Amino acid sequence: MIALLLEIKEAVERIHPQVLPNEQCAQYHSRFAAIVQQGFQENPESTETEPKKRGRKKRTVAQNLLHRLDDHQAEHLAFMMNPSIPFDNNLAERDVRMVKLQQKISGCFRTEEGAKRFADIRSYISTARKHGQSVLQVIEQALQNEPWIPSECMT
Repeated sequence: MIALLLEIKEAVERIHPQVLPNEQCAQYHSRFAAIVQQGFQENPESTETEPKKRGRKKRTVAQNLLHRLDDHQAEHLAFMMNPSIPFDNNLAERDVRMVKLQQKISGCFRTEEGAKRFADIRSYISTARKHGQSVLQVIEQALQNEPWIPSECMT
């Protein structure tokens, strides 16, 4: 599956900003589905007869992954159909990491206003980084009442 996803990523990057032809997308979708089905065959559901328990039968980690891949195939391959969707979500994870770290250190935010201010500051820093600005410089400008504003926000 990893090899297939990396192959699709490479194909998408080669023709960016256009989208892959429908025939090629259909081939990738069918290969994705075939790999998932092979995974189901190699990781069958448990057939043990235990005393009746309520709820769903317990699944292995591999089975849970296979079910997620099968149920959400369109979402997993969305980057192939839409050039604005990134291949991974590393940037989003980095943006959220500081909030989780703050919660871990402090236990929580003391007020909703404090949480909003923290989010505003982190958003400002993240936006500056994404635009190639020096974080220290934009913070200094903001403290001098001359905040940096991305050019596309200017009217």
